[in-house]
Amino acid sequence: MTIKVEHFGVNDFILRMKPCFNQQGDWDGYIDMEIITDNENTMKKSDYIQLMQCSSLVASSLPLMEINEDFREMLCDYAESVIEEKELLKKKDIVKQSVANANGNVIKINFGGKGNE
Repeated sequence: MTIKVEHFGVNDFILRMKPCFNQQGDWDGYIDMEIITDNENTMKKSDYIQLMQCSSLVASSLPLMEINEDFREMLCDYAESVIEEKELLKKKDIVKQSVANANGNVIKINFGGKGNE
């Protein structure tokens, strides 16, 4: 899905990853990171500086992952746990949607997923 820049707000911070390619068109392993902001932002200067600092830290994590294997492993473990948590929440939502109605010890199951009983 392509998101056009016009969909971003004036106070958004955009971290842009630009992969570099060799003459054969293959990714050469390098990435240019850019932090994009709008000059028309409406925030206080101190807030802007804090958000820029946060964005810089996120962008700096890329080269640090290459240098520090422990840091990279910590990020991988965290990302995997977030994915697993989202999958569990998705499964819980499916179960909740499947149980249409519970009254005492009688449970009506909705196999259609749309409220059909």
